[in-house]
Amino acid sequence: MNDDELDLPRRRELPVALRGRIRAAVNEGVGSSSRSGKRTLRTPMVVAAIVTALFAGAVLATQGLTGDGNGGFASPDPAPEAAPVPGLLDPAAQNEVLDRCWTAVLKEGAEDGYPDRAQWTGVSGFRRDGLSIVAARAAGKPVFCETTRTTVTVTDPDAEPVYAGGSRTGSLLFSDNGVIAGVADPSWPAMRMSGRLGTYSFGSDVQVKDGLFVEDTNHRVSGTRIEVSPMTAEHQTGEGMGPEGVVPVGAVLPPPSAQPLRVVDRHMWPGLDRESETGRFFGECAERSQSPVIDTDTYVAGARASHDGRELVMARNHYGYIACSKTFDEADADLARPAEPDDVRGNAVHYAGVQSTTGTLYGGVVPDSAVRVVLTRGEAAPVEAAVAAGTFAAALEGPALPPPSPPDSSGGNDAVAIEPLPVRATAYDAAGAVIFDDVLR
Repeated sequence: MNDDELDLPRRRELPVALRGRIRAAVNEGVGSSSRSGKRTLRTPMVVAAIVTALFAGAVLATQGLTGDGNGGFASPDPAPEAAPVPGLLDPAAQNEVLDRCWTAVLKEGAEDGYPDRAQWTGVSGFRRDGLSIVAARAAGKPVFCETTRTTVTVTDPDAEPVYAGGSRTGSLLFSDNGVIAGVADPSWPAMRMSGRLGTYSFGSDVQVKDGLFVEDTNHRVSGTRIEVSPMTAEHQTGEGMGPEGVVPVGAVLPPPSAQPLRVVDRHMWPGLDRESETGRFFGECAERSQSPVIDTDTYVAGARASHDGRELVMARNHYGYIACSKTFDEADADLARPAEPDDVRGNAVHYAGVQSTTGTLYGGVVPDSAVRVVLTRGEAAPVEAAVAAGTFAAALEGPALPPPSPPDSSGGNDAVAIEPLPVRATAYDAAGAVIFDDVLR
């Protein structure tokens, strides 16, 4: 990818051979690459997939069909669109996003504050997990348009950027979904961005196109200290860190002063339960999540489990599922996990942090016809899981990973691949018939 393209981050699963090395690195607060460009892993790391590790001081959520009001699932009306393919948006796809933003502007009667749609030109854009963001010029002015399955957010083209230090790099959007966007100093061919909130942090290289930048942090940016610095072409090849004096390295990028226009233009799954104890727990956990939960209100809270003072609640919407596990006062959310109505899902455990040796909270999704789920891990005794709203949750005793292998006698430095112990699920319908019996994947 050349400098004329916006090299936005793509999420990727960690290679198996790196997991053991990363676990040790996280304990020492050391960063590692985890996606395209150069990105530092957040610490403590999120347990990917459905399984949530029970390590102290962490609340983990894993994103991944709709409530019929009776604890089950029903197809929404109207039927939702198929989940779009994540990645960079071509000009046609950018225009689709901009069209929706313009429609929202008209709906709110705010068109006097925006150039006519014919004057909007997309610069760059990307899509992931139901989130789309396009950087554009409207009559030459910077405009950023963000859409989810339910909501449109569009910045004010007349807003004044809030600049970092003495530079001309300034913010125009700090999105609730973790997107940071704005204008870049003309002397910055690219830039470095980092953020820290408590024990959580991120860092990435950010490309600039037509003087605009967009960074998908996948991190809650409210209250997070964001810092930016210039990055030259030499830095991008690893040969230098850019000229000192352009702006102090790590200059704070303040949040924008102007609020964007925000419009809920697609109402999906209204009246979800947030009054019950389980619904309230999920809502609060998602709201405090270190990584944003996109379209929280589309999720129906389901099965719940606890272990050693730590709790897990599963939830689903039409597109997939989310697991939120809470210990003490922290939260985090991971990538969306798609799921069809008849799926039984239980992804492999990808640990990259300190795991509990006493147990693991485990959750997943099952067809709405399932009323009972039994989980078996390795040689341990079967465990009855809680089942509700097409989800299941349980506490599995003991560690999720086998004991580490002895050091390589050959003296090699390669990390030893550590695979999680398999978990088998047996799901039953109301008549007691087995509708699923296999290892979860």
